[in-house]
Amino acid sequence: MAKRLNKKSIFNIIFLILIVGGIYLIFRTGDMEKLRQVSHNLNYWGLAGVLAITAINIILIVFRWYLLLKPVKSDISFGNVFYISISAVAIDFTGPGKLGTPTKALLLKKLENIEVSRGIPSLMSEIILEYSIAGVLMVSAALIGGYVAIVFDSFKNYLTPLNITIVSLAIITGIIVLVAFRKRILAIPFFAKLVTALASTQRRKDILAAAMGITLANYFLTFAADFWLYKSIGFNVPYIFIIFSGCFAHFMALLSPLPGGIGMREMSSAYLFKIFYNLGEISVIAVLIRRILTYVALFVLFITEKFIKRADQLDKAELQKISTAAEAH
Repeated sequence: MAKRLNKKSIFNIIFLILIVGGIYLIFRTGDMEKLRQVSHNLNYWGLAGVLAITAINIILIVFRWYLLLKPVKSDISFGNVFYISISAVAIDFTGPGKLGTPTKALLLKKLENIEVSRGIPSLMSEIILEYSIAGVLMVSAALIGGYVAIVFDSFKNYLTPLNITIVSLAIITGIIVLVAFRKRILAIPFFAKLVTALASTQRRKDILAAAMGITLANYFLTFAADFWLYKSIGFNVPYIFIIFSGCFAHFMALLSPLPGGIGMREMSSAYLFKIFYNLGEISVIAVLIRRILTYVALFVLFITEKFIKRADQLDKAELQKISTAAEAH
């Protein structure tokens, strides 16, 4: 176990060094006048607006998962879902790897007594909605904005017959294994419960439609906040490009072993901003500011959750006193 941890730590350190080196090169070859422009044109009211939208984004994510859990447990507590969700986001942005999703499943079992196998379908639905809609938005924005040709030219060196063959064989092998062993897999109690819970979630088309609508609204709000952020630091970037680059960075962040997709989100965003608008270094600063605002939004939401829970406990205690006094009389 120690050897595995050491290997993982070494890999993370190497990855971090490469990312730091890449960001250093971006700034070294960047325009220092643009960086000075950020400090001169910084609009703090604009940043406050971005912070407010960031908090709304997190609340929308909470509400989406709350809806997806309804088929699993109709009387589930929104307060518990809220606490679990913001805890998971905080872990994703501060802990190693991507521990937010398993944390949600474990806390759900602890606070709502929902077995992990019954909670996973809601998490799977979230992930599928998140990335399928991001994919549609990215392709649509690329086509509308006319970015396809430039991106294809940049990545065509990776689309070799060998790479395409390897990916295709891996997909085909995975499908064959699943089909061949599906009965044995479904016989395992965990997967049997998983399939049952997933079926109950899929039957609620109204909930899935609402969750899809929330996901779309959340993305458009997120990109509106990014658009506002760039304006707040003195740069006008087309909203359609913000959608395209934001979705692209969202996918690339999956490749980072570090918290919150650190490194890959900055580098992938900087790459696109560099080739299209020569704003690579500005993009890195924007992503870093967005991270800081996310931490602040999480802190505010944690404090709010604590106050609400405390007030609720005081109200219950007061009601208990009144009830006890009434019984005494």
